[in-house]
Amino acid sequence: MPLYLSEKRMNNRSIINLFGDRGSRKYQYFVSSALILWSISFVAGFYLFSTLIENFTSMHRYGHSIEGQNYVYLMTKREILFYVCQIIFGIPAIISLSFAFLKILKNPYLYILRYLRNRKKFNRCILIIILLTFIIVLSISHFVYKNRYLFDDEIVYLTQAKIMKSGKLFLSSPEDSEYYSSVFMVNNGKWFGQYPFGYSLFLLAGLLLGTPYITNAIAAAISVFLLFRIMTIIVNKWIGLLSAILLFISPFFIMTSSLLLSHTTTILFLLLAIYADLKVLKHDSLTWSFLFGIFWGISFHIRGPVSMLLILPLFIYTLVALIKKGSYRIFLCLFISSIIGTGSYFLLNYIVNDSPFITNYHAAWLGKTEATNPFGFGKKAWGMEHTPYKGFVAILKNMFRFNFWLYGSAFGFAPVLFIMRSIDKKTALLILSIVAFFICMFFYFWPGASDTGPVLYMECIIPIIMLMSLGLHKFWKYLKNKISRSEWKNFLISFFLAHLIVAFTMFWIFSFMKIENTLIKSDEPYSLIRKINLENPVIFMYYYVKPVEQKSWRAGKPPFHPFFKNDTPYILNLGKEKSKKFMTKNYPDRTAWVFFYKDEKPQLIKLDEFGDMMAIPSALLKKLHTDRLIYK
Repeated sequence: MPLYLSEKRMNNRSIINLFGDRGSRKYQYFVSSALILWSISFVAGFYLFSTLIENFTSMHRYGHSIEGQNYVYLMTKREILFYVCQIIFGIPAIISLSFAFLKILKNPYLYILRYLRNRKKFNRCILIIILLTFIIVLSISHFVYKNRYLFDDEIVYLTQAKIMKSGKLFLSSPEDSEYYSSVFMVNNGKWFGQYPFGYSLFLLAGLLLGTPYITNAIAAAISVFLLFRIMTIIVNKWIGLLSAILLFISPFFIMTSSLLLSHTTTILFLLLAIYADLKVLKHDSLTWSFLFGIFWGISFHIRGPVSMLLILPLFIYTLVALIKKGSYRIFLCLFISSIIGTGSYFLLNYIVNDSPFITNYHAAWLGKTEATNPFGFGKKAWGMEHTPYKGFVAILKNMFRFNFWLYGSAFGFAPVLFIMRSIDKKTALLILSIVAFFICMFFYFWPGASDTGPVLYMECIIPIIMLMSLGLHKFWKYLKNKISRSEWKNFLISFFLAHLIVAFTMFWIFSFMKIENTLIKSDEPYSLIRKINLENPVIFMYYYVKPVEQKSWRAGKPPFHPFFKNDTPYILNLGKEKSKKFMTKNYPDRTAWVFFYKDEKPQLIKLDEFGDMMAIPSALLKKLHTDRLIYK
């Protein structure tokens, strides 16, 4: 049988040509148009369903309920429906649009291959992805977040950076220190943030450049480049390019990087450590073995346990490999630099907290709650009790969220399945890193729900994307060996383009709308204060601005220290009479105001007109067990 006839038969049997190549060009346009309209109808159905259930943009609940339930454990019905609708409407929309693109695009695989075979064009493509990462992250920071905050953590990191700008690691607690207590701030004779100092040091660089947001934008862009280089070393430049694209198009990575959170900077230094390690394994380099310890140490100063567990399997593997090769000098340098890098964290604990094993976190919470450690089971902060069951359920819920946030659809983890055909050393190390990370999260008491995905799991995106790239590489080779034509490759490219479009319309846009909705609520107290335009005010607030049924995870009173003379003083409200005495002593020439919520509406009145029972009934506080959190 002639070759062209056998190819034609295979072509007719192929699922890719489900709609056939028969008929005129008009028929082909008709099929393509019908598929596009079919895809649009599913997207429209998603928006219609969202309208019927009063919008997905308010799917989360925050803080505590009136009955005392902590919403951090809750996956609301609306959030579950959102993910279910991503499956019901999103999958058919993506598949329909994929077949439409397959009809419209003429052999995109061949076109891309020809374009990227040119070295200059390939390098230009990488450069464009890196620049787009920087521009998009910085644009979201300035045009979506607009200097508003989703988390108290962001404000604490920024406050610590401002302390460092003065040349200090911490300030002395001011006189009448109880009035200057804030969420996540240490106030025990020293006044500073509860988080490791590493990320705030990088935010300081952003402050000196004029905007702290530039720090994460730079970190995100360099991370994309480093992932490209790492996967180029491990496999080849094509898989390096694929890995860079997979990181760049992730809404989880982009939206979280746009916040003032430490996860993106941690990813940057983890990738630098991995890159240095690969150089050590390949070249037995003394310089790179030293740099590995430095990079790992810096990541440890940003997010300690996460950095330790994600890199530990690779670290052990490298030490064993160096011993087998007889590279004892490199072994010692790698080992000692790692001890110095990570050990400096404990030295800093000793300098700041008088003990190598008392972290800033411990210093912030010791004596305030029954909790003595964020890891393990039993009583924790905010009256929470961690159990093995809660740890297991938290991992399941967050991995479910992760699957959708990874790429904005139900297909998130699908490429990882391709590695199951065979597991080599590379994939085994990556899997071990992920397992070690999950063990850490199993013992950690805080589930970490958020408006930009499961942020506590953010660093895990790197081994997951590396596994995906390796899985897709294996699948691509499988297709190459089994199918002689480029049909499936064209379909995968069409699927990728269709996925991007549907994910943007059904996930990215809704996520931006949800974030904006939450930002408006979280900024409610401060927008009211700005609107009234008070002259030299002193604002009294509760420890938790809205103690129950909070409107975002930015729940606490903003940190303030008299050292920052140009900042508006936000002072802890300990009751009217105490507040009046405080004003007479510290700010006699200023007007005191009290902010509180009444019937879900923000209120701002002068201290003289405020009654202690106007905001929150004491009986309700007692019932919720939050009075000591509000007044301490």
